[in-house]
Amino acid sequence: MKKIIPFALICFTMLVQSAFVDAQDGDKYAMADELLTLMKMQSNIEESFSMAKNLVMSQSVKRMHDSDDDAHADISSGTANMLDVIMNEFKWEKVKDEYISLYADAYTEEELAGIIAFYKTPAGQAFANKSPDLGKRAVDFNQARMAKIMPQIKEMIREQRKSLRNQQPRAPERAPEKDK
Repeated sequence: MKKIIPFALICFTMLVQSAFVDAQDGDKYAMADELLTLMKMQSNIEESFSMAKNLVMSQSVKRMHDSDDDAHADISSGTANMLDVIMNEFKWEKVKDEYISLYADAYTEEELAGIIAFYKTPAGQAFANKSPDLGKRAVDFNQARMAKIMPQIKEMIREQRKSLRNQQPRAPERAPEKDK
C-alpha cells in the first residue's frame, strides 16, 4: 500500500501537467485560428487558387488558338479537370486545421497575441484587405519583367543546347579489322 501511494501521486502529477500543457496548446491553437480569421486566410487561399486557375486556363486557350491542333482542346479540358482536383484538395475545410497547426507551431503565445493585436487595428485590417491585391499586382509586375527578358533567356538556352551538342563525345571509330 505504501508503494502505491507515491506511484499514484506521480501518475496524478503527470496527468495534471499533461492536461495543463494540452490546455495551453488549445489556447495557442485557438489564437492561431483567430489570427487566420483576421488575416482572411480562407478568402486569400481561395482567391489565389482561382487566379492561378484562370491564368493557366487563359494560357491554355491562347495556345489552343495559336495552333490548329484538336489535341489542344482535349489538353485544355484535362487541364481544367486537374485544376479542379487541385482546388478541391486545397479547400479551406480540408486545410484549415493544418494551417492552424503551422501557425501555432511557428509562433509563441506572446507572438500570436502581438500579431492578433496588430490585425485588430485599422492598419492591420488595411494590411489584410490590401494584401491580396498587392500580391496580384506583384505577380503581374514579375510576369512583365520576365516577359521583357524572355527573348534573352531563350537565346541563352539555345546557345547552351548548341554548346552541349558540340561537346557530346562521339563514338570512337573502329579501326578496320585486319585479316588474321
